[in-house]
Amino acid sequence: MSISFTPLGSGSKGNSILVSNEKHKFLIDCGLCFSELKNRLFSIDVKIEDLEGVVITHEHIDHIKSAKILSRRCEIPVYARYETMPKLVEILGCFEGICYEQGEILTVGDMEITSFSTPHDAVAPVGYMITDKDSKAVYATDLGCVTSELINVSNGAGLVMIESNYDPEMLKSGPYPAFLKTRIGSDYGHLSNYACADAVLEMLNKGTNKFILGHLSENNNTRQKTGETLLSVLKKSGAELGTDYYAKIAWQHKVTESVSTATV
Repeated sequence: MSISFTPLGSGSKGNSILVSNEKHKFLIDCGLCFSELKNRLFSIDVKIEDLEGVVITHEHIDHIKSAKILSRRCEIPVYARYETMPKLVEILGCFEGICYEQGEILTVGDMEITSFSTPHDAVAPVGYMITDKDSKAVYATDLGCVTSELINVSNGAGLVMIESNYDPEMLKSGPYPAFLKTRIGSDYGHLSNYACADAVLEMLNKGTNKFILGHLSENNNTRQKTGETLLSVLKKSGAELGTDYYAKIAWQHKVTESVSTATV
């Protein structure tokens, strides 16, 4: 079997990733409004009823906007780390989710989901490793720096989705106030294009060759800069796009084409 990531939206306007294999489907995050989430799923022939769960990375609204409706109206289990759940209740109001402890393995059909800590300005932010009998995929956005844990978790993964949030020069010269620039560029903020490219190179050297770059800032980045930075950093090491690795940049306002651990 293979595991696929289909970004339904990735960025500060809303994050939600459809994770699937041949038999089962669930979401990482549900930060789009419910109607938009439903429409984007419908556009790829997936119904809300097909979802077997939602796992939450952290409590920021661009990751949890539809959680209450999915849980209460649609009766889809929504999972969040034990420390994160009180924040979801505080933000969403009357909300019923399922808590898990760090290190606990969640299951959706034959897929196992394991969280790992990420450095971000939230209560207990996480990324996720998803495995089935034959495949492994890793998801990590909203992180201020690349940790050794992320590199270790990604070792041998067939697919990694990682953040490429901002271009340093655009952030520096952009309109954001100083405190926000400092927050974004900190070790608990977001990942720059260069930090992302360096991480991709390290993962490539450890055997991963399929990547999705996500959570691009609409104010401090462009798709062109993201792609050019990745190509430049990896080319210096002798790695060529399409020959040595495959990379796709996720869209914010529309569904991004699926990438699978089996993608050639």
